Amino acid sequence: RPPNQSAKRPKKAKHAHPKKKEQGSSSGGRVLDSYPVLNKENCPYKAKSNNILVELLRDVPCKTCLVLDAASCLTSRALKKQGIKKWDIHVPNMCDDAFEVLRDSDVCTAYHCSANQFMRDCGPKYSIREFGLIYLDYCTTFDGGHGKYETNPRFDVQDLFRLNLFS
Repeated sequence: RPPNQSAKRPKKAKHAHPKKKEQGSSSGGRVLDSYPVLNKENCPYKAKSNNILVELLRDVPCKTCLVLDAASCLTSRALKKQGIKKWDIHVPNMCDDAFEVLRDSDVCTAYHCSANQFMRDCGPKYSIREFGLIYLDYCTTFDGGHGKYETNPRFDVQDLFRLNLFS
């Protein structure tokens, strides 16, 4: 762009950042998502990304999936709707309430741990050797953040390659 023109700010989607009092899926006052976002079920971006994942997985022989998912189970539901079995959809989640909902769902196999811990335990503890789909849609920067749950996507991606978890 020419030096005398300033960059235009992109418009924020109305559903991207909810007001404080409206955040998250909740039940009985409990926050069920590790990163609550208002109205995920009606979010066209989430639906589109899930449709892309399903489409990509069609041509992959290994149907074992590692996905980060919230209590709403939107990604897991999209995969199951396309015929992926519950025992092939592995969802680590550190948020206590979200884990309970995921565990009790009929759409995925939930693990009460971080994605990194799950990856390190795949072979030795869970006898999972590879994944045909790995979808880690973190809600933090690539170098991680400082919140209730510490994550570092950069280290997790490095471990994916180090542990050779791709099919």
